[in-house]
Amino acid sequence: MGWLKSLDCRVFFSVVLIGLWTAQQACHAKDDDWVDQLKVRLQAAKKDGDVDVFYREYFSTASDTHVEVLTTCSDDGLALQASWEQLLRSVPHLLAKRPETKKLKLSRIQLARFLGFTNGRLKVNIPTWWDAQLSQMTAIKVNTRVTPYIFGLSFNGNEEHNPYHTTGIGLDAPKEIEIVFGSKNQLELSVDGDLFEVPSWLIDKDRVQNREVESITALLTDQYCYLAMPEYGNGSGSYTMWCVRRTDGSKMWSTEVGGPSWGGYTIGGPTRVPHHVTIVLNRGSVLLFGGDMDSMYIEAFAAEDGKLQFRFCTLD
Repeated sequence: MGWLKSLDCRVFFSVVLIGLWTAQQACHAKDDDWVDQLKVRLQAAKKDGDVDVFYREYFSTASDTHVEVLTTCSDDGLALQASWEQLLRSVPHLLAKRPETKKLKLSRIQLARFLGFTNGRLKVNIPTWWDAQLSQMTAIKVNTRVTPYIFGLSFNGNEEHNPYHTTGIGLDAPKEIEIVFGSKNQLELSVDGDLFEVPSWLIDKDRVQNREVESITALLTDQYCYLAMPEYGNGSGSYTMWCVRRTDGSKMWSTEVGGPSWGGYTIGGPTRVPHHVTIVLNRGSVLLFGGDMDSMYIEAFAAEDGKLQFRFCTLD
């Protein structure tokens, strides 16, 4: 059966490449008038904090043809959400063939195409753990509705895919980050050996010891530190990301990250669940790849001023 596994791998990576090529071709497309009008509505929804409502209402009536067109539009968030919608629309057909089935793993081939599309569209390497977690998503049938869930950041025993560890002072952080208390009781981050003293106005020892903060993620450049403290919990909420000057610890900007909660998820369960986030700097944008027990998301902000560029979430 070795040849079959080899064939399966070739098909899998071929689909990834197809998604990658499709996304790259889409970057040169000019939007139709109705797409431009839709983007105006999306911008209004962003200002009102109703992006999830906008997407649900639109995709509930959008034709397959319109969804296909949106995958080639100039708005990255809208294109990613449309590509995800295509994947979700394949699930009811599969469940219809198995009426007794209440849950079903999302198609590996469809997921590969979506990941390839995302990679090509954003021109960024997707974090390995985010890729692995998305590939575990399961569709469950609740009455007549199909909803995608992850059911926890378990990594199925593959701890090499787990991006986080618990640091010496008890805070969770990506494995490349170590955190200690410095001589002035300020937090010192070491990101792959690059040191940064976190200013006390941002976080201090008392907040850590009182468990007001449970995790930290950061990205260091020569000039700036991009830092966030994602919340843990059931249906993790929004949180703040800061851009701090490394020379004097002053704030350049801060912005609200919607996190998984903007997708409208909450399924009950434990009050403390992992919420992992990787920060990536790419072509003038700061991207956050995140996920908790319910959903996965990507958010992008302008590196210069923190202005929101787009949000994507695996909402149903």
